[in-house]
Amino acid sequence: MVDFTHKVSMLLETHNNYVSCVLIDFSKAFDTIDHNILVGKLRQLDLPHFVFKWIVGFLTDRRPCTKLN
Repeated sequence: MVDFTHKVSMLLETHNNYVSCVLIDFSKAFDTIDHNILVGKLRQLDLPHFVFKWIVGFLTDRRPCTKLN
């Protein structure tokens, strides 16, 4: 997922390409891993800063939620 997100952002930034819509449900992907370990590994990648902050923001204070109607 990180690789895919990185490739999309690189295409948008460097090749003047466009993406019509990208919908990704990250919720289940992060439920079974230690978030501190993941953040440490993400720091080692050459991700754009906004992508890193977006993922870390998603992981911070994440609580389950159920909506009805």
